[in-house]
Amino acid sequence: MGAAMEVLLARARQSGKSANHQLMDALLAAMEEACRLANEGHVIVGLDISAGRPTIQLERSAVLAHYVEVGKASYTTHGIDRNGQRRRVGELLGRGVCRVTWMEVGH
Repeated sequence: MGAAMEVLLARARQSGKSANHQLMDALLAAMEEACRLANEGHVIVGLDISAGRPTIQLERSAVLAHYVEVGKASYTTHGIDRNGQRRRVGELLGRGVCRVTWMEVGH
């Protein structure tokens, strides 16, 4: 069993809901958040629900950079990849049960 499934099962045991119910709740939350993000004009490029908490990945944009400037988002990871390019990951703050992230390369 993978680590993501273990997390999902542990959350299910704590909440009293089945793992299937937990997964369906996560899918529903991700779909609702994805609709809100699309209505705000963001481009969604990925979705991951493997650890029970949905993570939605967005395409980099000027709006997201502005959110960082005004405190609605922050950069959570910085680094240099094996090709020497700088990379950082941003995350929107206060988006409920979903993590909403984007990656910038060569910024």
